[in-house]
Amino acid sequence: MLGRANAAASLPPPLVPPPMPLSHARDETATTLCDDTIATLQRPSENSLRKDARKRRKAYRHAFAAALKRNNDGLVSLRLEEEEQEEEEEIEEQEQEEERKREKERERKTETS
Repeated sequence: MLGRANAAASLPPPLVPPPMPLSHARDETATTLCDDTIATLQRPSENSLRKDARKRRKAYRHAFAAALKRNNDGLVSLRLEEEEQEEEEEIEEQEQEEERKREKERERKTETS
């Protein structure tokens, strides 16, 4: 037991920073205030943030317009195909209606005769 007490007594005291002299504390406070001021000055203003947002939106619009331009040929061809299909469907419907009318006329002719 005595061996342990002697071993603990031979250890150096824990590292505790010495108390700061007052002049050093003032310097550190001044440095912190300067750092805070610099950080505040370097922070972007609301106007610059708005300006950046406008630039970003403008870039997005231009990119979107460019993408539309690139895909325009594809979109136009798709629209043309859709229009052609619609026209074909309309033509088929008209033909079917004409056939129905012919059949009704035939039935009327057969009934009257």
